[in-house]
Amino acid sequence: MGDSEQFVKNLVGDVRQLLRAPANLVKAEREWSLSTICAVIDARNAAPQVVTTHVGTINSVLVASSALDSPLLQSFLKRARESDPELALSEFLDSSEAEAFTEIYERYREEREEKGHAVWSVILRPLWRNHGRPGTTGSWPALRSPPGQRPTPTGS
Repeated sequence: MGDSEQFVKNLVGDVRQLLRAPANLVKAEREWSLSTICAVIDARNAAPQVVTTHVGTINSVLVASSALDSPLLQSFLKRARESDPELALSEFLDSSEAEAFTEIYERYREEREEKGHAVWSVILRPLWRNHGRPGTTGSWPALRSPPGQRPTPTGS
């Protein structure tokens, strides 16, 4: 079992009692809909919390992104994790896909400024950015650019 799987298994064990009520509500549903109850485990603090919401309003609990599912952005984030984020940015801005990358990267940057670190994509699947533990994004340098110019690192 990988570190992420073990983390989730331990986390679910820690909040098992808190998950019983929403699980019973889901069990009582005859069919799935956007009003079906779901439980979100918030493990950002030392004591994990369970937040119950409806599937259709999950974005009121989780920060969602429309940019994170881009294969180009995924490739950039992977490269940035494996090497230096500033070097990865430079490589992608100098690549044959620079125009497409700049567009998706700007959308990603705007989402981060407006919403913070997204943990969920708009297609409703978890996005683990593992820099130490699942669900965290680690420390990326702030990347800023004046309108019409390529992004440049400004530090974390």
